Amino acid sequence: MEVVRNIQLKLDVPEDNHEVLDETFEQFRQAAQHVADHGWNDNPYNITDTKNTLHKETYSDVRENLSLQSSLVQSARNLAATALGNCKDRILEDGKKASKPDASNPLFRMGRFSGRTTTNFSLKRKRKSTSSTSMRPGLRVLRRSTSSFC
Repeated sequence: MEVVRNIQLKLDVPEDNHEVLDETFEQFRQAAQHVADHGWNDNPYNITDTKNTLHKETYSDVRENLSLQSSLVQSARNLAATALGNCKDRILEDGKKASKPDASNPLFRMGRFSGRTTTNFSLKRKRKSTSSTSMRPGLRVLRRSTSSFC
């Protein structure tokens, strides 16, 4: 069984990089919403929640229309696929109502960066770089705390 741990990082982003980071988050949100819109169907049996199918049907469109690198597009797709699958399970298995995932909802967890979307370049200086739409600003890790949620 795989155990996933979440860590919370407070980033010290230089003022001139705030706009770049905000744009990256916005484009990530747009990518996840595009995939969720594509996979959603009012008939729960027709909701597409498989990553492979969603990748084949949405990847090229997202890459052409947004400035995200491929790993962020894939992370957005995975997030949307998980949300779609949760909605499908809620309807079919639990008999409850569910609406299409909304990427503007904070519960949709829009700022997810994985090991593929962040790169350590100096552990001694406690610095990270993140993938962004136009540049990779250095971000200093100020505080690390493990979350009680796994």
